[in-house]
Amino acid sequence: MFIMGAVPNRKSFGTVNGLGQTVGSSARMVVPLVIYAFSLKGGWKCLTYLLLICITIAGSMVSTLLPADL
Repeated sequence: MFIMGAVPNRKSFGTVNGLGQTVGSSARMVVPLVIYAFSLKGGWKCLTYLLLICITIAGSMVSTLLPADL
């Protein structure tokens, strides 16, 4: 909803929505693999889970700052 609220006109809804979905899906696919590779190299096997938990908590906290009227 917040991405769609930033669209300048109605003709751009499909493009902006598709781009947002593509970027979000790509990040969800690549970031855990990169973090896991670095954690294996450094000997921290649980680093992936710890970082993803921290990202989830931070995202939840930031989402409370978003305006409720959108």
